[in-house]
Amino acid sequence: MSTPVKVTETTSVEVRPERPDNWRTLLLVGAVIAVAIIIAAYALTGPRWGTFCLVLALYEGWTLINQYREDTISEAVWILARRPLTGLLFGVAVGWGAGSGYLGDPVVVGRAFAIGMVFGHFFWQQFATPVQTTHTESGEVHAKG
Repeated sequence: MSTPVKVTETTSVEVRPERPDNWRTLLLVGAVIAVAIIIAAYALTGPRWGTFCLVLALYEGWTLINQYREDTISEAVWILARRPLTGLLFGVAVGWGAGSGYLGDPVVVGRAFAIGMVFGHFFWQQFATPVQTTHTESGEVHAKG
């Protein structure tokens, strides 16, 4: 008398993002942009805030090359920006900084903020909503974003 044998098979799939062919150029351009931002931060804000910007740039660089998904500063802001309170608190902080003179001459800061708002109005939406592609079991591809 034989006993029934149950055979199961498990398949695991590891998904790794592929490096684009132009990854060296992307790395070089990103490094040049980061260096320019850090130099500008030191020149405009002094050593204390310049060093703060340097630390943020180093952290951002690490998040771009590590294995974790959606952990860059921008992606964290996009996730938090889905909550209405985040925008409100940012607006209060910018308003206080501009009105108190902490960010500089209130007229100059107001003009810079207005220019930033125009830029954001025209261009931010295409950057803020990354296109996400999903694959269904039937093999269909759907893009949303």
